[in-house]
Amino acid sequence: MTDFRDQNAAAELERRIREEIAERQVKIRELQNEIRSFEQMLLKARRQNELVKRVDVTRRNSIGRVLVESSVLQTLAQTGRPRGTRSLYQDACLVVGTLKEGTFRTTLHRMKNRGLIVSVGNGKWQITPSGINLVTPGLSSQSRSP
Repeated sequence: MTDFRDQNAAAELERRIREEIAERQVKIRELQNEIRSFEQMLLKARRQNELVKRVDVTRRNSIGRVLVESSVLQTLAQTGRPRGTRSLYQDACLVVGTLKEGTFRTTLHRMKNRGLIVSVGNGKWQITPSGINLVTPGLSSQSRSP
């Protein structure tokens, strides 16, 4: 028990209480940041769920393929300039965390064969008008601003 008549003991107790309060405030901030992260993950999952509903997915691994292709097309459409394979792969990994680089490269090649993206050299990719139409249905490449 602290003797509050002793000024040093009272000051020490106050210091410890302030430290405890500061520690709790740090924990609260950390928890609030975690909550924000979970909320963002929930929103992202909901958006991905809507995307999968709009596309005919027949095989089990098709969901991942659809999400990866969508990620590539959205990234290329948003930046409006060529992007490197590594950069696109990192973005796609945020959507499908278990994505292997070889699988991703195969996906890019198949997207190229379907005319959704084109290789502009040195591992750089660019979206095509048909790819843009998939990202923004009903919008032609001429009506988009550069």
